[in-house]
Amino acid sequence: MSILMDYLEEESAKKKKSAAVWLEETLKNADKCVWCTHIGKFVHPSVENVAVFVPPGQDMQDGLVHTANVVCEADIAVSANYLATAKLLSLPLEDGRSVLRHFRDDSDQIRRDLSDMVADYEKTRAGVLCAKEAAAPADTDDRIRQVYFPLGDGSYHLLSVLPSSSLLMELRTRVLEMEKEAREARDSKSDIYGQKHKRLPNMTCIGVGGTKPQNISYLNNKHGGKAFLFSSMPPAMEKRDVVRPRKDFFANTLRHGFFRALFRLMHTRYARTQNNLETRQNARAAEEQLIDEVLSFAYRLRELPAGWSDAEGYALPAAQKIWLDAKYEERRNDETEWKQEVATAFARWVFRSYKKIMKDEAVDLSDTEMSFLQQEIMKSL
Repeated sequence: MSILMDYLEEESAKKKKSAAVWLEETLKNADKCVWCTHIGKFVHPSVENVAVFVPPGQDMQDGLVHTANVVCEADIAVSANYLATAKLLSLPLEDGRSVLRHFRDDSDQIRRDLSDMVADYEKTRAGVLCAKEAAAPADTDDRIRQVYFPLGDGSYHLLSVLPSSSLLMELRTRVLEMEKEAREARDSKSDIYGQKHKRLPNMTCIGVGGTKPQNISYLNNKHGGKAFLFSSMPPAMEKRDVVRPRKDFFANTLRHGFFRALFRLMHTRYARTQNNLETRQNARAAEEQLIDEVLSFAYRLRELPAGWSDAEGYALPAAQKIWLDAKYEERRNDETEWKQEVATAFARWVFRSYKKIMKDEAVDLSDTEMSFLQQEIMKSL
């Protein structure tokens, strides 16, 4: 069976109807769907009739990130009552084209799949084609942010700023894929274990629509009302030379104050009484963030002139010399014993620092937790 036929069988079974009846009842509401890429409801849920459609994926070669330049899924402004119609029309078939696109192209596949399910294909198609792309609205809404854009001759344009829901949800999809790849690259059981990967720090997750994301748009409901925003803060330009450790990296270079906020975040995760998958994943995420912060200090030491750890007055353990000094890069890449020693010292520093910062509030952590943390550090090293 095709993707479409499988989908019809599955959805109609949920409603205890035949596939033909469910299809007819669903498609008759196609005119309630308005294709768009920017929706006023993302600014305020009470905004009505403000939506714009910009054809995505045009590859305009202007060097900018905007809806027209990104291959992303079009959104649908639709009432929650007709989400089933929006979902059906958006369903990608075997060639990647949506059901709506197949109807618009009058493809052989859509005709073949529906030949035994609709009494009058042409009538059905005409009804589906009532789904239109949003036209630029004649009026704005006072709940949408307004920007006065000067033209230089005493006049101005009054702009209504709308977020691109299509772009927001495409960004979310790509970030989640990147995070999944990063997790697998750190999992020794994964096929891509140890490979290079990317992570995006300092993101903010926003919720749109509260407990009723279905009232905002089709894509917002599809993604659970969640989207990501990147940090737009200016870079911190404070100059601070990294302290060269004389005897021990963890004792000489790292200061508890640098990581106080992270240790407090870890504590909130450790202190949760529910021992479920989400709680453990949240704790691991806080630990990974701390590991990344500490490694940034180590990488700065590697940028120093090679051989600094052999200067007079320095007595670092051999494993830390291999880890931190560019002089020992070849040994760092060829040998593995140093990683275990560094990971053990690293994990002990984490536990000691956590107890010192949280004092009587600190949760007693088991040897199993210590062992797991060492394994995570080993992956990072």
